[in-house]
Amino acid sequence: MGARNAKGRLSLFAEDTRFLVFMDATATEPTQELHGREPLAPVSSPSRTASGCSPSAG
Repeated sequence: MGARNAKGRLSLFAEDTRFLVFMDATATEPTQELHGREPLAPVSSPSRTASGCSPSAG
């Protein structure tokens, strides 16, 4: 699948996907909760690449 094929990547998720986002590794509750494919579109878009991000260990 091409790097810019966001729509194709979204099709990998079920219509009733529940996606939990934890921005704090120590948190017991998710920072954000997304339901379905459409809310995942911004996460999956080509402009959101990991090239400018670096993981932090802490």
